[in-house]
Amino acid sequence: MPLNPRIRIDLHTFRPLGGVVACSATMTIEEPANNSITLDGKNVRIRRPRDGEDADLDLSFLLNAQSHLLLGITLTREDGAAVSQAEFPRVEIVTENGDRRLTICDMRQTVANYDYAILVQEVGTGLVGLIDPEIENTNQE
Repeated sequence: MPLNPRIRIDLHTFRPLGGVVACSATMTIEEPANNSITLDGKNVRIRRPRDGEDADLDLSFLLNAQSHLLLGITLTREDGAAVSQAEFPRVEIVTENGDRRLTICDMRQTVANYDYAILVQEVGTGLVGLIDPEIENTNQE
């Protein structure tokens, strides 16, 4: 059974790509209310329970802004190794009924740290911006 942490993104300032600075946003854990996921600024640390080491992880980002859409996510391993579809086989974007959600499935085959960025589109203009946090995956000891 997959783990399902959810992170709410509050977008403060939208800045289109091409500028020097990325969008300004804060991230808040919505679920779970335990220590399996923690935030430190824009860094997200996911800790898998030792008994769930083979469990998949569905990480959802929820955008709290009707004027913007989540378009996608980029992932780069900090160790320079290639990121393949085998590690993240499913990306789901939901924009219906006012929902602004992006979910990625992390197969958790390896423990690795990832840099990632979330693409955001301003609905009124069609301009695309970037939220650029970092993610770190670790196993609990």
